[in-house]
Amino acid sequence: MLASILAPILAPKKAWWANKQNQWMRKRIAAGPHLLGKRSIFIMPTRQGVYLAFFLLAMLLACINYNLSLGYMLTFFVFSVAMGAMHRTHQNLLGTRITAAPSQAVFAGASPLIAITVENPSLLAKYALNLAPRGKKTAEHSAHLRLASNAQAHIALSLPAMRRGIHPLPTLEISSAYPLGLWRAWSYVFPQGSQVVYPEPMGPLPQLLALPSKSEAKTVAASSALDVQGDAVSHIESSETAGSRTIYWPALAKGQLAQRVLENDTPIAQGVLLSLAGCSVTGLEAQLSQLCFAIQHCASKNIPFVLELRGVHWPETRQASLDAAHAAQCLSALASYE
Repeated sequence: MLASILAPILAPKKAWWANKQNQWMRKRIAAGPHLLGKRSIFIMPTRQGVYLAFFLLAMLLACINYNLSLGYMLTFFVFSVAMGAMHRTHQNLLGTRITAAPSQAVFAGASPLIAITVENPSLLAKYALNLAPRGKKTAEHSAHLRLASNAQAHIALSLPAMRRGIHPLPTLEISSAYPLGLWRAWSYVFPQGSQVVYPEPMGPLPQLLALPSKSEAKTVAASSALDVQGDAVSHIESSETAGSRTIYWPALAKGQLAQRVLENDTPIAQGVLLSLAGCSVTGLEAQLSQLCFAIQHCASKNIPFVLELRGVHWPETRQASLDAAHAAQCLSALASYE
């Protein structure tokens, strides 16, 4: 009850404190590849280290009260071991170099992977290193590794699922409590780049509007009407656009220009147009998911397409394309659409 009351009050304070921490850390740690140095490694006692400190204090008070010489020796011996462990814990991170790069784009709902390279150029091996996004230290989103001297490791760290959009890579935290678990040393890495998250593809297919081919640039549209002989009929602006096609004379008698589209004719459409206006669902996110599903459908069926969003076309030439780069560009446009 008390926690629910204090949570709204403390939330702005926590956000302010976290922002101040980020500003202070970014002054000490540059973005991009990070070589862990003395000024960028932080160290604090763990819970076991705090318990040991209270235990040593109690031992010291008992030795003073009862004048125990062997007790003094044991107390300062354990204290020296703890101080040696602090130095070794700090040294276990010192000199490690970390490079992080964004992974390939993923669809919403999936966990993206961030490619990380950890190098150890020193002569000492690195033990029990833990890598995780800051604030996300669950087992599925963390990695544990050991590095021999003059060695490097390549790992793929799973990030929490993200919503559609282009997100900056999260801050990474590397830490270690080796060797005794009395001290915890850690540092941060601020990766450069961003993670692209496409909309989640969801059916059904939107309306696929046919695009006129170059040879039929003057053709208004392909009609779905059939004449009495079962041939498809398309309306035209002038008889010059017919070429070798047959003029549909019944339509001409009514004052309309049209032509038959025979089975052995080249297709009228050179691709399809995908747009928000053709979506059969409501809501922006649902429409973008439907367009994402349509792009995947066109790519799998080898159907050239053009994507239109707010009057902007991909590709800009408005000529339908089948390239994988074109599909990736259209998916990125859906990811960044606002």
